[in-house]
Amino acid sequence: MLSRSDSDQTPYYVLVSEWGTKTLVAVHATSVQSAEKIARQNAGKKDGWEGIHKIYHAFPAGDDA
Repeated sequence: MLSRSDSDQTPYYVLVSEWGTKTLVAVHATSVQSAEKIARQNAGKKDGWEGIHKIYHAFPAGDDA
């Protein structure tokens, strides 16, 4: 589960390639660009992100589908 320490952050999904399969990861960020940057910084380095090698794009994880 993600923690929200800052009230101006919102959830985003980021489409990534993990071990050759496209999947979604969730991050909290202030903008789409920030969400993509967080994913790029974590890819291949952080626990649970080891297999991620390509970041495609981010979009808001709104619940008004």
